[in-house]
Amino acid sequence: MGIPSPTEIVTRLCSFEGRGAGTDAERRAAGYLAETLRSPGRQVDVEPTYVHPQWPWVHAIHCLIGIAGSLLVRVEPAIGFGLVLAAASLMYLDLGGRAYVVRSLLFRRASQNVVARDRDASTAERPLLIICANYDAPRSGAIYGRRPQRILAALERSVSLPLGGLRLPFFSLALLLPLLGARMAGLESSALTAAQLPPTLILIASLAMLAEIGLSPIGPGANENASGTAAAITAFDRLSVDPPKRLGVALALIGGGETSHEGLRSLLKAHRRDLSSPGTYYVHLDSVGKGSLRYTRGEGPLVSIPSDPRLLATADALAFADDQQARPMLSAFTSGSHISSARGCRSVAISARDESEPLPIGARSPEDQPPALSPATIGSAVAFTVDLVHLLDRDLARVPHPAASD
Repeated sequence: MGIPSPTEIVTRLCSFEGRGAGTDAERRAAGYLAETLRSPGRQVDVEPTYVHPQWPWVHAIHCLIGIAGSLLVRVEPAIGFGLVLAAASLMYLDLGGRAYVVRSLLFRRASQNVVARDRDASTAERPLLIICANYDAPRSGAIYGRRPQRILAALERSVSLPLGGLRLPFFSLALLLPLLGARMAGLESSALTAAQLPPTLILIASLAMLAEIGLSPIGPGANENASGTAAAITAFDRLSVDPPKRLGVALALIGGGETSHEGLRSLLKAHRRDLSSPGTYYVHLDSVGKGSLRYTRGEGPLVSIPSDPRLLATADALAFADDQQARPMLSAFTSGSHISSARGCRSVAISARDESEPLPIGARSPEDQPPALSPATIGSAVAFTVDLVHLLDRDLARVPHPAASD
């Protein structure tokens, strides 16, 4: 029995309604994926882990601490400054996947990663490339509607920077620090009060927005990210039939992507010696169901962490040589590439976008259903991924990866 088509995989995943991070539906989806991948020549492991799916409430608490500090500075400047500094530091550590403080105070849920490798494809003496995608579905929310996203896109174009995700509340906290520091030093003026107002209002609006997301239902998640999961499985299967000569290839389907990628962080921690060794290549597939193909020059929830230069150069060469519509982008909405990059792995993400919106088309909305996707776009993502792996493999013959000569 062969691998189902990408459309069939997307439809089946979306049949697990409410497959949010740490839910029973997500666990059933993991079982389906593992069963789909199993074959006589393939090793498939379902690895349990724990995640904290309450990311909107985590960052709502960060915003609330910052608001309290901004208001308290008029009475107790040192305490107000300390609260804002703590909120900014905790938010930075959390979003970077470095330390979970507020998150660890909330309840955790069981999740699982599905890892597949061909048994006869030894990777002991070869660099390893991992095709990666998260398979859980995200929460919806009013902020993800078309009109708010178009406003955000217009704002991004005006400043030539990605501002999505949680960058606005974080940089509002960062902007408050010197203003509150001046008050702590004894400076008082109407200019300081006026400058303090906009970032405080952004934090209040962000708190309301995050609370609304936390109370919103889990969406169908067809584009985000059943499409990426289907494309990853299909690309891995094609590479099993026509494997690269110098690269070992594995597949990692990640649970808990909607938790700031705690599932991926757990995978990298559990596989320090193989899947997360320095120099391992990661190709993340995220929301490839509709729009124009894109690959990331960098991504990150706060600052853009650059994609691996070698993978990026390979993607550039492939897009140019094949005259494809694939183009590079910077993104504040993350696929997890920044997590693997921060762990020393070589990473790039492949996605699809509409020119007018920073989010994938239909993402995080009730309309993100299988019939709305484009099989041709998913097929293009699969072909681009397979060609990227083979082109990188040929490039390794010309300029070997250090791991290949160890």
